[in-house]
Amino acid sequence: MPDDADLKLTLYPNATRSSSEGAEDPSPRQQRQQAAARYFQRVQQRLAQIPLLGDVVPWVQATLVDLLLAGKGLPKNPAWAVSLPGPNGARLPCEVFEETEPQACTPEEYKHRTVLKLKRTLRTLKQLQKAYPDAESLPQLEALLQEIDLENEAHDLDGDIREVLTSSTFAEYLGLKTRFLEEWKQGQLEQRAQTKEALLSESALQETFHALEQQGPNLEAHPDILLYEHQEFFRLCNATTHPQLNTTSLEFWETEERREQFSQFLETLRDRLGVLQPFHVLRFEHSFTYLLVGTSDADLLESLQEGDEAPRHAKVILRLAGQQYQELTAEPGTPGYAECLKQALHPFVVHLNQQLELELPDAFVAFFEPGTS
Repeated sequence: MPDDADLKLTLYPNATRSSSEGAEDPSPRQQRQQAAARYFQRVQQRLAQIPLLGDVVPWVQATLVDLLLAGKGLPKNPAWAVSLPGPNGARLPCEVFEETEPQACTPEEYKHRTVLKLKRTLRTLKQLQKAYPDAESLPQLEALLQEIDLENEAHDLDGDIREVLTSSTFAEYLGLKTRFLEEWKQGQLEQRAQTKEALLSESALQETFHALEQQGPNLEAHPDILLYEHQEFFRLCNATTHPQLNTTSLEFWETEERREQFSQFLETLRDRLGVLQPFHVLRFEHSFTYLLVGTSDADLLESLQEGDEAPRHAKVILRLAGQQYQELTAEPGTPGYAECLKQALHPFVVHLNQQLELELPDAFVAFFEPGTS
């Protein structure tokens, strides 16, 4: 896991990045986004059919967003759009973890499907042998599969396939596929912030509020804001949109004018920080609070499919002991929740406004001052 001290880059006052660099003509870009939207919709539909990937969808979703932002050519087969890296440079496409039920078909259809599955299994074997070169069962299974005569009649071919599928060698192959997936999951966990997902209780909010008050003098003495250069560390925190701190809901902002001011704040901040990332993470030098701003991976993909502008959001992340983190979130209406959010956001709004000359409305800045309602 990267050390916290290695993940930051000082954001100097008045530093800007041009939002026009690499810009493309809007019309071709819009056409590309529409095509990408249809493509990613097919990918998501395929992923939804793979139960083994249920708990890794946020990571896969992030990969889809990165493919989109990179503007690279996408594989023709949506099932191959996302592949998982493993040991020794091995990669497995997500589709190899799909489990399909037997379907009624004609002998000709059976032979065609069997050939396709056999080729896919052989490709998977090559990657697993790269990942686990000491696994003796893998070359043994490869030899068994290559001995199958694909010219046989469907009935005889089915018997040969069933013999392989019930062998201990094939069982070990399945076990190594599972191991590959589990090791990939573990690797993702080690490279990402470990975030507690529990909602804060009223008492926990009170403790957090007091801690935020106590760090206030430190922030005034050291007001420079840091921009995380490797924001991927917090990628899973950006999987979904904050339910209150966003540009569509109204509960926290109370008025449409203030919500629009928040939207302008995020838009201006995005332009200053760069537009080619779905989100950024900011913090003070001496603070346990982090500010994530941008567009969630889920909303970015959904906006492509719907053809709408993606809503933006912000999240406050609290650093706990032992490289553990927790999002500052609670059930709507929990006493002290809104006040805690304001207390955490106030120094960011004030000092970003000053350091980047954002020219935020005074009333918007005052909204976050402690004690306001």
